[in-house]
Amino acid sequence: MAGGQEGGLAPRRILAAQDFSPAGDAGLAFATVLAAEYLAELHLLHVVPENYPETPPGFEFIERQLEEMVPGEARLWCTVKPAVRSGRPAEEILALAEEREIDLICLGRHREEGEWRELFGTNTDFVLRQAKCPVLVAPPLGRLSTARQ
Repeated sequence: MAGGQEGGLAPRRILAAQDFSPAGDAGLAFATVLAAEYLAELHLLHVVPENYPETPPGFEFIERQLEEMVPGEARLWCTVKPAVRSGRPAEEILALAEEREIDLICLGRHREEGEWRELFGTNTDFVLRQAKCPVLVAPPLGRLSTARQ
């Protein structure tokens, strides 16, 4: 990581991809805590399908939703920068990370299983393999204990 301190590992810009699922919430939770701890910029990204009608009110509404997901006290310590893009999630995550010189990407891991995921991988797998910065992958919050029962 480039880091906010001379020679340190403190991230200056953290990206959390949010798909409005429990997995997305987990990635956002870790990103928020880290951004507040390190006084970093917190970049939030939601990717809509490629055929999504690109109407400014629609994207602005999603950006407001993203901002509202960050607790008020965390906003005292970090700058929130939401973004909405259209396309393939993994590709858009990597593109935004490069454009904004992101130091850390935080993603949630979905618990869904299936043959097609095992054969072709997931967005998280793709980002892990292709990212030029560290990637933190979080399991869904509160799901681990209930999934095993």
